[in-house]
Amino acid sequence: WARFGQFLLQDGVWNGQQILPGGFVAWMREAAPASKVYGRGQLWIEGPGDEQSPGAGIAAGLQRDTYWMEGHDGQTVAIIPSEQLVVVRLGLTPATLGYRPQIMVAALVKALH
Repeated sequence: WARFGQFLLQDGVWNGQQILPGGFVAWMREAAPASKVYGRGQLWIEGPGDEQSPGAGIAAGLQRDTYWMEGHDGQTVAIIPSEQLVVVRLGLTPATLGYRPQIMVAALVKALH
């Protein structure tokens, strides 16, 4: 998952070869017409959370260019282009607990500075 996140961070380039069409990752990150928090490419653009009240990532102090992939029960990939950073979390946190990774990722970014 870290490599896939890095691939997206590099705008679809791997080992110097353009795999995805230029600009495709930017298109994936554009807001989907029917959603406030999903990009066209089914990426979270606000971070995992309540679709009706977006902004949890910004509230946690994350950079505005952060985008996410979310897996099962708390597994996430955060991609932060302005930091040249990919953060992967594979821990198990049942969805019923309401875990949101934004605070943890924001703390990690802060610690790296």
